Amino acid sequence: MFCGIGGFRLALNSVPSECVFSSDYDKNAQICYQALHGELPYTEDIRKYNYYDIPDIDLLCGGFPCCKFSMAGDRMGFASQDPRAQMFWELAKILEIKKPTMFWFENVKGLLNHDEGNSFKSILRKLDELGYDVEWFCPNAKDTGYPIIRERVFIVGHFREKPTKEIFPIETKSFTYDRNIKVYQYRRKRFRITKGYVPTLTASMGTGGNNV
Repeated sequence: MFCGIGGFRLALNSVPSECVFSSDYDKNAQICYQALHGELPYTEDIRKYNYYDIPDIDLLCGGFPCCKFSMAGDRMGFASQDPRAQMFWELAKILEIKKPTMFWFENVKGLLNHDEGNSFKSILRKLDELGYDVEWFCPNAKDTGYPIIRERVFIVGHFREKPTKEIFPIETKSFTYDRNIKVYQYRRKRFRITKGYVPTLTASMGTGGNNV
C-alpha cells in the first residue's frame, strides 16, 4: 500500500515472495513503479477499493503518507482535513479484514513525537485492538552505508493468533564512509555536487513551524 516506486517490493525481492497487490495515487510514482516492476499499481483513491477483493496475504506493507506528521509539514496530524493524514486508518481496515500474519509500516521519525506522542499512542492502541503485538525501530540510513542522513521509523506487527519471532532491534554498524566521494543531490530542480553526508531536510525546505 502507498507503494511509491516500490521500495518495499525491492527489498522483498531478495527473498522468496510474491507481490499480489499494490496501490499508489501519485501519477509519477505509478510511472516509476511500472518501469521497475513491469506492472501498474492500483491508481485510484484507495478508499474506493473493496478490501475484501485483495488476495489473501501473509504480509502487509505500507509507507503511509507522512506529510502531516513530518517536521517539514504543518504537523496537523490526524486533526488535518487532508485525506492523506488519515491513510493509516485504511491500513487498519485492511488488517481487520485480511488478518495477515505480519505487517511492516514505515514513516518519518516525527510520527513518534507528534502531539507529544499521542498520535503514535493512537496507532498502537488500534493495532492492539486488531490483535497485533507491535515493535518499532528508528534507524538512520547513514548507519547502513549510505551517504544520507535519513531517519525513519519502521513498525512491525505480529498477529497474536500466529506468533512469530521478534525482529527488532536490528544491529546497525557505523560504516566508514569516504567523505571525499562526490554526492549528487537533486534540489530545487537542479543537481548540485557535495561531499560527505547529505541531509534529508535542510533549513531552507519545508513549511513547518521551524521551516525545517
